[in-house]
Amino acid sequence: MQKFVTLCLHSHEARHNAVQEHLAEYLSAGWRVASVNAFGNSSDAKSGVLWFAIVLEKGSPSESIQFAQTAQQTEAMSPSFSPLIEFPQTDEGKPVEASDIPVGPDTHLETGSRVLAYSQGRWWHAEVVSMEPDNMVKIHFPGWDSKWDLVVAREELQVDLCSADE
Repeated sequence: MQKFVTLCLHSHEARHNAVQEHLAEYLSAGWRVASVNAFGNSSDAKSGVLWFAIVLEKGSPSESIQFAQTAQQTEAMSPSFSPLIEFPQTDEGKPVEASDIPVGPDTHLETGSRVLAYSQGRWWHAEVVSMEPDNMVKIHFPGWDSKWDLVVAREELQVDLCSADE
């Protein structure tokens, strides 16, 4: 089974993980990138527009065309743009429902505490990496590379009910 996805993005949006955001739900649900074609001009950051035609398919990675090959083709067309598709490496890295229980000023947090954090329009499991000055908290999203770690205000976090049961 295949799906065809098209995206039209301003070049400045494409450089800020917009392609990954649009495909994250499909990729985390077992879809694989079969092919990617990008058209447009990303050299003008103000008016450059990129069109993406993406074919997704269900199946094992060996059945899919390697995304690296299509990324190289895309980069050759537009050297300033190199798409990167990422998705969680574990089920723990998938979006979750909000608990609607805010982390309050009296909620105990320390390195390793589990919380929920809002990012890219969704709630995710997160782990406290460190407590920062001014009531800020550095968090890591399990299942994701550490480059996605964030520093957020404590009051933006919610209690992770899954960790409360443990």
